[in-house]
Amino acid sequence: HDRFADEETDGSGLDTEIDWTLPGGETVGRFYHVYDPAEFEADLRESELELIEWELSSGNCYAVVGP
Repeated sequence: HDRFADEETDGSGLDTEIDWTLPGGETVGRFYHVYDPAEFEADLRESELELIEWELSSGNCYAVVGP
């Protein structure tokens, strides 16, 4: 995601924690793995899922997969 564009990665993405507000108003840290696009594509290829489509939009990786 563009929010992490300045973070240094080795092509394997970034693990981070982002504040998440629960329905009751409590804020907790939530783990996120921010994919590097090349890493995302490699993980899709290596999976047993059928890749129907994938795209990069506004710094976000999206995929449509099937069984």
